[in-house]
Amino acid sequence: MAGRGLAVAILAGGLSTAAQAQAHGTAASRGMTDAQLLRVETRVIGRPHALEHLRARRESRRLAADPRPKVKRMQLAGAPSVVGQWSGGSHIDVTGIHAMLLPTGKLFFIN
Repeated sequence: MAGRGLAVAILAGGLSTAAQAQAHGTAASRGMTDAQLLRVETRVIGRPHALEHLRARRESRRLAADPRPKVKRMQLAGAPSVVGQWSGGSHIDVTGIHAMLLPTGKLFFIN
């Protein structure tokens, strides 16, 4: 019986290393499906962390298939005095390292 317990411990240790490596971007557990890997990781590192790994693997595959970032554009409706308004660019002779918006609405640059 002790031999079996040792074999299980060695197998679990090997699978945990493979599961961790797969979740963190290496190919140590090639051939395992997400469901198989989730079961192993759930036993080794717990369900919440295993689910994080599953989400990371899926996101990694999604990004590999379509690497273009998804940008959501938002347009605020309302008066410019309420929601703000962009104006054209302007040139200043200061390289702003730090900037602070004053209560008056003016910008204070420190270089």
